[in-house]
Formats: sequence, structure tokens, C-alpha cells
Amino acid sequence: MKYIKYSQTLVLKSFGALFALGLTVILNKVLDEKSFGIYSYITSVTTFFSTIILFGNAKYIMAELPKTTKLYFFNERLTAIKTINISIFIVLSLAISILYFMGINFFNTMEMIFIGIIMIISYYLSRNKINMSILRASNYPILSEIPELILKPLFLIIFIYLLNLNSVEQILSFLLITLLTTYLIGTFLINKNVGPVFLNFFKISLKFNFISKSLIVFFIALVTILKENIIIYTMPYFLNFEFIGYFKIFSHLALLLSFGMMAVNIPQAYIISKKILTEKGDIKKHLITGLIFSLLYYIILSIVYLLFGEKIIEVLFGPQLIQYMDLFYLMMIGQLIYILIGPMGQVLILSKNYSYALKSLILSFILTFLATIVLIYFYSFKGACYAYILNLFIVHFSFAAYSYMKLNIKPSIFYLLNNADKK
Repeated sequence: MKYIKYSQTLVLKSFGALFALGLTVILNKVLDEKSFGIYSYITSVTTFFSTIILFGNAKYIMAELPKTTKLYFFNERLTAIKTINISIFIVLSLAISILYFMGINFFNTMEMIFIGIIMIISYYLSRNKINMSILRASNYPILSEIPELILKPLFLIIFIYLLNLNSVEQILSFLLITLLTTYLIGTFLINKNVGPVFLNFFKISLKFNFISKSLIVFFIALVTILKENIIIYTMPYFLNFEFIGYFKIFSHLALLLSFGMMAVNIPQAYIISKKILTEKGDIKKHLITGLIFSLLYYIILSIVYLLFGEKIIEVLFGPQLIQYMDLFYLMMIGQLIYILIGPMGQVLILSKNYSYALKSLILSFILTFLATIVLIYFYSFKGACYAYILNLFIVHFSFAAYSYMKLNIKPSIFYLLNNADKK
């Protein structure tokens, strides 16, 4: 049964990966190298802003909603969450506007209206994350992924082709339209399958007693985004925007290797949230099953990359990346580390060991930030790829250590090896 669920989410993830890869290929074709790098940088910035607007509420919903028997018990908190999100969005937008008019322009030549589009994109990225969390926490893992994973890249591809979009400004404007559409679809899926949500759109809830719980989750989410994007945020200070595009392509292709693990994580999140305090043995079994499933997927795709990787990249993205293929093969190792250890970060968060998850992420962020500056300064683009591997290594081993010390749950590979030794 577990393998059926994993297979279903893997199929969905695979289709999503194809659409995302197709979008990356199209963007690389319609934009020049510099513009593609700028687009990659800006979308990373919107991800950062959306994390601030979310205020940790996506993870909070995942941890708390499975405990309720009816969604309407949770609606009051959801109303308050929406109020918080809107408030942060307004404050953040005002702050950026003030800085802009003071002459502190984060986007240089970008017009104010364009900055406004970026902020609204960030807001609806956060709203889509909320919708995804509600569906996941209500045990609808497949439906939770459809708006963001399938429909968003598909709609944007359609817009680019039908309207012949060929500039960063045009594509980001229609990305906003796409996000509005997927948000409405996600809300429809929630209302149809889970229950009515956000009926009191304009109601201001004053019961913010859960803010303290959301606050630490917010810091976890914020540090996570900083950690995941610190290399891209740092690169413009040392390298041309073209290299940001190259890094984005390699990291995207490397990420595909962990889609097996991601497919496992979606249904496992609900299981872990339900059983973490009572059935740790069952959780360990799920982690081992996930490891086997994820590793098989990794091996198959790795063989494809090793045999045909150069040809695939040349055909899809051009010959200019071939000279860096050795770096891509190294980045593949980073994803293998994640798979072998397992989703220990998810285990820590869903078991409400927020402080330990945060400590791991802060340590990883600081070390990655320092290493990124040094490595890019001395090794240029190669240094960015080295930092990518180091980042994954540090954070997942840190998660693993805390999971073992605080929950007595060994990471997948160590649990498996330990049992093998006993036999």
C-alpha cells in the first residue's frame, strides 16, 4: 500500500518535473543568458519575500491541522493566519516602497510598478503554500501538488507560446496571472474536498495565541530559504548573471534526482505528524521503505545522466554548459546525501522539535554563507557548485544528529546499517 502511494506521488512529481524542465528550457530559449540569470535571481527573491509573508504558517498547519476532526474548528486560526499574511505583505511592501523613494533601490533600473508585481507574486506564492499545506494536512497529498507542481508551469508555458513573451518583465507579469489562477483552483479543491475555508475573508481575528508557535516555525522557514538560496544571492557580487542561469539549470537537474524522496515525503508527512509521539517504530519502517524507494529512483536517473547527460544538456540548453559537466556530476552527490539520510528535517519539525531544526539550519546557513564567499572568490563558478554540495552535507548530517539524540530515530541509512550488523 505504501509503495502504491509513493508511486502515485512519484508519477505526479515526474509530470511536474517534466513541465518545470520544459519551462526552464523555454525560458532559456526566449531569454538571453543574462536575462535568464536575472529571471532566476528575481524568482529566488520572490521566494524569500513569500517566506516572510507566510510567517511559518504553512509548517504550522502541517503540524496542527491533522489533530482536528473537522476543518471548521481550524477556520478561526486560518482566518487569523490570513490576517497575519496580509498585514506582513502590506508592511513589507510599504517598507520597500519607502526605501525605493529614499534612493535605496534593490532592483536598480526596475520601475516601481514592476516592484509591485514582484511583491504581489510573493504574496500569492505564500497563499498557494497555505492551500498546499491544508490539503496535505487533510491527507490529500495528490491534490495538494496539482496547482503548484502541474498547473503553474503548464499555464506559464502556454502564456509564453500563445503571447510570444520574450522579456523578464512580460514573463513575470504573466507569472502573477498564473499564480492568481492556481490560487483560485487550490481554494476550490479545498472547499470541495475538505470543507469551506476563508468564508470570512474580511473578518479580523484577534485571537493570535498561536503566534508564538508560528514564530519559531517562521524562523525555520526563513533560514531554510536563505540557506537554499544563499549561493544565488551571493553570486551577483562575484559573477555575471549568466552564471546564475547556469547554476539554476544544474541545481534543477540535480534536484530531479531526489524526486523519489520528495514523492515519499508527501504521504509520509501525514503519517509522521500522526504517529511521531506514539509509534516511532512504525515511523522508522516508513523511513526505510522511503529510502529503498528513493534510492532506486536515484540510481535509475543517475545512470541516465551518466550515459546521456552531456547530450541532454547540449540539446536542451546549449553547448556552453558542457565544459562544466564535471561540476554537475559532483552536485549529484549532494542529492545522494539527502536521500541516504532521509527527511530528518521534516521529522524534527512535525515532532515539534522546532528549536533543534532551527539550530541545524542556522549552523548550515552560517557555514554555507562563509564557505560560499570563500569558494566563489577563489574558484568562481566552480566554487558555487562546491558550496552547493557542502550545504547539503552540513544540514542533513546536522538534522540526523538531532533526530538521533532527541527522538532516538536513526537516519535511514544508519538505521539500515545498524540492523544489518545485528543480523
